[in-house]
Amino acid sequence: MGKKSKEPKPVIDQALSWLAVLAGIIGLVCLIPKVPYRYSEIYTGYHNRFGVVRRYSLFGVTNKNGQMASWFKLKRDTCAKMKEFAQGNPLLAVAGSLAASQSKVGGAVAGCLFWDVCKAQMNVRCMEYTTMSIISLIAMLFQLGGVGCLLCVPMMLNSEDDTGKEKKGAKKEKAKKSAMAATMNVTIAGCLLPFISWAMYMGCTDSMFHTFKTKEAYAYAYSYIGSYIAVTGDFLALIGIVCAWRRWSKFGQDKDDDEGDAAANASMPTDPMAGMPPGGAPGMPPPMPPPS
Repeated sequence: MGKKSKEPKPVIDQALSWLAVLAGIIGLVCLIPKVPYRYSEIYTGYHNRFGVVRRYSLFGVTNKNGQMASWFKLKRDTCAKMKEFAQGNPLLAVAGSLAASQSKVGGAVAGCLFWDVCKAQMNVRCMEYTTMSIISLIAMLFQLGGVGCLLCVPMMLNSEDDTGKEKKGAKKEKAKKSAMAATMNVTIAGCLLPFISWAMYMGCTDSMFHTFKTKEAYAYAYSYIGSYIAVTGDFLALIGIVCAWRRWSKFGQDKDDDEGDAAANASMPTDPMAGMPPGGAPGMPPPMPPPS
């Protein structure tokens, strides 16, 4: 005899599996350095500072040459320049002071090294980029953790059938429901971690841009394709949570309903005339005797 063919998975299990895989792939796309979460257009009002478009991703930001630089490199270069300006050079300081006094316009004519406002802004840049380097790393770790959870969901669905094979009766049902609860919890983590990553990054970059705009001219970067992709993936994962909760909450109810119907049918008499008083149903005349 041939082997018994395996029963197909329920539709809700298949939907959950596909949603988790699709959301996981979308989450991986968001980790690509060249996928920008924010984007700022060319703005000539700031002279040549924003002569090219700027793209901001989880990994970093494009510089004035259009090349992607990590947040850690941006922090390192900015903080190094801040320390250089803070230490100063006595000879250059004297030359800068003379140039500033002759120009009557302050230290700006002698460069940032001799301009207190510029040096203060450099300190702000260093602190903001340091914060963003840490936040971006945490956001990428959260995103990666969520992707890992989502891609584990199909494997957990396949392993549920093998759960509690050595057990019988109520213990087997309990083990199966515990496995389904674990699948649901992993799906929740796969949705929650990328959402925290997205909210953390978008909130911190928004705060950084507003801080820069209060101190200097800085082009604000608005939400872009990477942000929308992240939200789409999280929405698919949210639908997956609904599927996972539905299958977990409904597990065992159909069986209980079938057992209840079977018990009710067993308690009903099989003979439709059983239990009726002699002479037929109440209110009906007694049957006529057969003719002699």
